[in-house]
Amino acid sequence: MRLIRLIIFGLLAFAACVGAAGAVPFGQITEFSSGINPGAIVNGLTAGPDGNLWFADRGTTPAIGEITPTGVVFEYSNGLQPGSVPGGVLAGGIAYGPDGNVWFTDQGPTKAIGMINLTTHVISEFSAGLNPGSLPWSVVAGPDGNVWFTDQGSTPAVGEIDPTTHVINEYSAGLNPGSKPSGPNFGPDGNVWFSDTGATKAIGRINVGTHMITEFSAGLSPAGVDRPKPGPDGNLWFPDRSVSAPAVGMITPGGVITEFPVTLPPGQSLFSSAIGPDGALWVTERNPGGFLRFDLATHQYTQLSAGLNPGSNPGTVFVGPDLNMWSSDSGTTPAIAQLGSGVCSSSSQGCNLRGLNLPNVVFVGAQLQGDNLQRSQLRNARLIGADLEGDNLDNAGLAGAQLQVANLSGANLRGASLAGANLTRAGLAGANFEGVDLSGADLDGADVSGANLHRVVWSNTTCPDGTNSNGDGGTCVGH
Repeated sequence: MRLIRLIIFGLLAFAACVGAAGAVPFGQITEFSSGINPGAIVNGLTAGPDGNLWFADRGTTPAIGEITPTGVVFEYSNGLQPGSVPGGVLAGGIAYGPDGNVWFTDQGPTKAIGMINLTTHVISEFSAGLNPGSLPWSVVAGPDGNVWFTDQGSTPAVGEIDPTTHVINEYSAGLNPGSKPSGPNFGPDGNVWFSDTGATKAIGRINVGTHMITEFSAGLSPAGVDRPKPGPDGNLWFPDRSVSAPAVGMITPGGVITEFPVTLPPGQSLFSSAIGPDGALWVTERNPGGFLRFDLATHQYTQLSAGLNPGSNPGTVFVGPDLNMWSSDSGTTPAIAQLGSGVCSSSSQGCNLRGLNLPNVVFVGAQLQGDNLQRSQLRNARLIGADLEGDNLDNAGLAGAQLQVANLSGANLRGASLAGANLTRAGLAGANFEGVDLSGADLDGADVSGANLHRVVWSNTTCPDGTNSNGDGGTCVGH
C-alpha cells in the first residue's frame, strides 16, 4: 500500500515540479502536519540530497522525518536507540551529509552522532570517540568532506566524524572558558564557524586543517546568536536573539562584527536563519511566530506571518528543493511550513536563473531540471544531490562546488569552471564538457558515458576510476 502511495505522490510531485522550481508567490505560507507522529516535537530541518526535506522528531515516538516538496510526510525510527532524542533539545541538530545521507545528533541516554540512509531509511548511531560526558548539539556538512558537530558536554568541543569510517575526533583548544559551542556551519574561508552561547557570547572558527579555534565577541549582544551563514558577499550573517535589541549581524572572515537593528513587536525575537535563493537572509521569529526577510545590501527587511498556524513556533529555516523557504514548526500544531521565496514564481517550464550570483549558496537536492543557469556564479555552492538534468550551465562558475551524487546528465557545461569541484558519484552522462576546467576536481565514481570531453582542462583531476589525470597522461579520457 505504501508503495502505491509513493508512486501516486511521486507522480503528483513530478507534475508540480517538472523543469521548474516551485511556483509559490512571495510570502505565501502553507503548513503541513498530516503524517507527523502524534505527540511530535518537530526539531530541526534540512534539505536532503534526495530532493526531499528531512526533520528530527524528539516527541513521544522519536523519529527522523521526511517531507516531499508537495507536503507528504513519513517518519522512520528503525535503528534509533531507546530513549533517543534525535536532533537534541532545542539544538536543531540535523543536516545533509557530504555522503548523500542525512546526519543528526542524539542527546538520549547514549549520546551519539546518527545517520539515516536515504535509500533504506535505516538509522545508524556512532558514539566511539566522543568525549566522556558528551552532549552532541548540532551538525553540518563541512568543507573537507567530514561531518562537523558541536559538543556542549562536560568537555565542550567542536568535533568531526568521517562519514565513511565513522571515526570521531573532538577539539577544544581555543574555546572560551564556560563555552557552549552551538550551531556549526561552513565558512567562505574553507573553515567551520559556530555560535557560542556560553558565559561569553561569541562566534567561533575552527581551522579544519590545524583544528585551532578562535572566538570573536566584540560587537555581540549578551543574548547570543544563531549559527552564522555564509553570504554571497563573502561575509557570514546571523540573527541576534536579543528581545530588547533584536538585530541581524554580520561577521567578516577576519572576525569583525557589525549588527543592524530591526524593529519587532514587543516580546518577539529572531531565532534561526538561512540565505535564500534570492540572496537575502531569511529569519524565523518567535513569540509570536513569523518570518523576516533581510536584504544584505540595503539592510531593509520585510516581516511575514499570514498563513502560519495559531501558536506557531518556527525553528530551523532552509532552502527547499523547490527554491522556496521551509521551516520546522514546534508550536501548538507540530508542522513543517513552506514559505514562498518568489523566485521563479511566474515560471512553469523552467527557471531563468541566468547570471545568478550566489557563491556559497545551499541548493542541496534542488530540482532544477531544464533551467537556465548560463553564466551563473555558484562558486563553492552546495549542490549535493541536485537535479540539473538538461540545464544550460554554459560558462557557469562552479569552482569548488559540492556536486556529489548530483544529476547533470545532458547538461550544457561548455566553458564552465569546475576547478576543485566535488563530482563524486555524479551523473554526467551525455553532458557537454567542452572547454570545461576540471583541474583539481574529483570525479571518482562519476558516470561520464557519452559526455563531450573535448578540450577539457585536466590537472590533478581524480578520474571516475579513482586514478589521477597526472598519472594517466594528463587526461581522464579512458579512465
